[in-house]
Amino acid sequence: MNDALNAIKDIKKAIIDYGSDITLNKIVAGTYNPQTGTTSGTTTSYPMKAIVKRNATVSLERSIANNVTVNTYELSILLYHTEEPKKDWKVIYKGNTYTILYVSPTVLQNSNLIYELLIKK
Repeated sequence: MNDALNAIKDIKKAIIDYGSDITLNKIVAGTYNPQTGTTSGTTTSYPMKAIVKRNATVSLERSIANNVTVNTYELSILLYHTEEPKKDWKVIYKGNTYTILYVSPTVLQNSNLIYELLIKK
């Protein structure tokens, strides 16, 4: 097995072994029903482990330095997920619901290795 695949396995294992419990909620907007005046949508919950930090990685901090909206983040979350999280999804951590402000994927040999999410209540 090559070094890149070993690195992916090691990072996934570290997140599973040492990560905090979070729930990633995938929210899919539904269609508007003019007869009822409601919009039906779906939420799919993914309980998982993630590394939760107060500060983003140095490289991400540099890339968002001039972005006032993203600079208001409260926590940085590192996670592995098979689908790239979107800004309209939600993160549940310690009973609080957070909005995703920014998603930064790390790609290694054409595979998404990890996502860093900047989140805010």
